[in-house]
Amino acid sequence: MAKKRSLPFNIDAEKAVLGAMLVSQNAIFDCMPVLSEDSFYDEDPKNRLVFRAISKLYKEQSPVDIQTVTNELIVMNAQDIVGAPEYLLSLTEETFSLSNLSTYLRMVKDNALLRKYLITLESIQNNYNSSKVTDISSFIQDADKMLRDVAENRSIGEFKTSKEVVMSVNESIQNQKQNNSSLLGVTTGYPKLDEYTLGLQKKDMVVVAARPSVGKTQFAINLLYNVARNASVPVAMFSLEMPAEMLVKRLLAVRSEINLKKIQLGHLEQHELNTIKTAVNDLANVKMYIDDSPNCTLMNIITKARQLKAKEDNLGLIVIDYIGLITLGAGHKSESRQQDVSYISASLKQLAREIDCPIIVISQLSREVEKRESNRPTLADLRESGAIEQDADVVMLLYREDYYKNQGNQAKELGEKKLN
Repeated sequence: MAKKRSLPFNIDAEKAVLGAMLVSQNAIFDCMPVLSEDSFYDEDPKNRLVFRAISKLYKEQSPVDIQTVTNELIVMNAQDIVGAPEYLLSLTEETFSLSNLSTYLRMVKDNALLRKYLITLESIQNNYNSSKVTDISSFIQDADKMLRDVAENRSIGEFKTSKEVVMSVNESIQNQKQNNSSLLGVTTGYPKLDEYTLGLQKKDMVVVAARPSVGKTQFAINLLYNVARNASVPVAMFSLEMPAEMLVKRLLAVRSEINLKKIQLGHLEQHELNTIKTAVNDLANVKMYIDDSPNCTLMNIITKARQLKAKEDNLGLIVIDYIGLITLGAGHKSESRQQDVSYISASLKQLAREIDCPIIVISQLSREVEKRESNRPTLADLRESGAIEQDADVVMLLYREDYYKNQGNQAKELGEKKLN
């Protein structure tokens, strides 16, 4: 049996970082935002205790040097453990060139991250050993989340100077000039919509909302197909409400201009079969992924989207139908559905930024629309959470005048049938 390896650490790098913080205020400014006590290996507590003392002084806006840190260690009853001030003096004497601080800082951070990752793996193993796993899917999702939470701490964003930003913007402007395009993103296939949105842009979360049966899903899959065909990029759809076969039938009906009911029943003439065959070939030639798993959790969607992005780097669009059916998993204790939807909305916006791809999220509108004389929807009608409109970069509210006119006729016809 292989001998268990100790957790990774680099004591020399830790000493170098602490020594730099003792002699340079700029080093403190560089280190404090990205380090914590856990960044230092705990088998020998000296370095952790020194960092704790420096951190306390820093938060109190007190000067940091050998004397002040020694005094703080005395207050902490840790002077003898550390061996202050002698140990602190040794740290400053071993200090490297401050120009190399970033190298040693990265070593400390990387080792801390790897330790945390390995400890998390061990925790997952212990969870498995200590209790019977009744829901394998939930166990894997929870484990995946624990590991991803660690991985997402790999780096913390830093300030960008105005020069860096303006140069990047200028490069973008020059590229747009050379492309001579009227769009900033990928075309929706609807010229008027492109005029308003300048195309579906990377990192954007777009909300498409309407009352039931207005045509949200159909509109979304039309956008999905248009993006795949016009931009020649892979696209994906999470359909929590409708099976993949039905989605494709709807697309075939649009592409062939043949009534959906005739396609479903198979009541087709030969020329219509030929037209559908052409539409089938068109659809087969675009790269469209459809996941129609029912009861899909947020973690399912995030994990699958990340996997697809790793497989298809030029992923052009993701559609999620619809946000009201996304759950947070069996183990999640919910205080309210509104809070759940707020969390889901924020997570999907973060996902769009992470995978550098526009995400269309379909949402329902509340019944308040129908109480209004005009029946025209507003942002306030978004169902279950006001966070959706805050997180969205673009909100499209679908309105069809004939929908409300036909509602009255259908109700009248239904009433006559019941009476007869």
